[in-house]
Amino acid sequence: MAQIGILIPRSSIYGSMNFDFIDGLKTSLANMGVKGVDIATAGIGIGGSDKDIYSACEKMLLDGVEVIAGYINPTSAEMIQPMFENANAVFILLDAGYQFPRPGYKQTNSFTLSLEGALACKVLPQIAAQKGDTSFAYTCSFFDSGFRAAFGFFQGVADAGSAITFNHVTQLKRADFTLEPLTNHLKENPAVAVMGAFCGDMAQDLFGGMEAEEEYSRHNLYGAPFTIEETWLAKSPYPGAPVTGVVPWASGLKNPENEAFVAAMAKRNRTANYFSLLAWEAGQLIAKALEADNATERIALLESYSFTSPRGTITIDKETHTSLAPLYVATAVENEANGMCLLVPGHEVNANDVSSQRAKLWQEIAAFQGGFTSWFNAYACLD
Repeated sequence: MAQIGILIPRSSIYGSMNFDFIDGLKTSLANMGVKGVDIATAGIGIGGSDKDIYSACEKMLLDGVEVIAGYINPTSAEMIQPMFENANAVFILLDAGYQFPRPGYKQTNSFTLSLEGALACKVLPQIAAQKGDTSFAYTCSFFDSGFRAAFGFFQGVADAGSAITFNHVTQLKRADFTLEPLTNHLKENPAVAVMGAFCGDMAQDLFGGMEAEEEYSRHNLYGAPFTIEETWLAKSPYPGAPVTGVVPWASGLKNPENEAFVAAMAKRNRTANYFSLLAWEAGQLIAKALEADNATERIALLESYSFTSPRGTITIDKETHTSLAPLYVATAVENEANGMCLLVPGHEVNANDVSSQRAKLWQEIAAFQGGFTSWFNAYACLD
């Protein structure tokens, strides 16, 4: 019997995250017709301890697990790569795309399935420019300030020939939350649009603060992928104006694979989300890898592998071992039934534009001087 493993993170703001990963993987394998597989699991907290991640992987590998998937920081994935090389095993990194690997890092026995959050932020200013928005006030939560939404967005603003007129970071404690500095700037600059990067209940705070201040209904609003993520969006009050974003996936995408995915999760009494999506895709990669008997053959199978995901066609880039996937324009609108928000997916972003911006982003990461600083935990994982 083949043995596979998955590292299970937890999050106080996404309380079902650990179960989303497990159920996403199980339903995917069942959908692919994979039988006779033993799934090992290991808790890794919020994914912030390399020591815990290393120990969890080591134990599973020593117990005979051959392929492991995990939602962790890309720098943690780099740390464990030599262990997978020595164990002749394969690791699948599940990635929100809000953190970057170290410049120069090359995956060997590992592959990345990414939601490409920073890339989505980089593409968004082009979409905004097409609507006539070229001046932005940028706002983010204290939590998001330690990740890479701002890097992607600011690079995209420069690419589009646009400008940042104001930067605003909210306080660490929710009790200290205020949008007053941002609001004052907007009152003085009526032509400025707003771009926000907030996660989970912090996005709820953002939309609630906007709803309470009429000024925001007079400005075009834009959000990073997790700012308009559907789990918390449904719990967030409508901010007074629609919020446009670029997202990797939405539950309303009309394609057979997505319909099967959403239905399969519903049968397990779960609502499909970004985390179960990544696990579903991991199941598709694992199913392909298990067609071979050893790591060398499995790596060869996965390099340049292309498959149909709920978010469209995904190809694993042979050189980088990273997923190449489509992105979509989406809009958070008012749910007239309850006054909260509802995500409406729109058109797919031009594939050539996505490819070009992705290549630029990778070049910018490779050329970055001085090193990156970041929170250590995986994105959206909090105690």
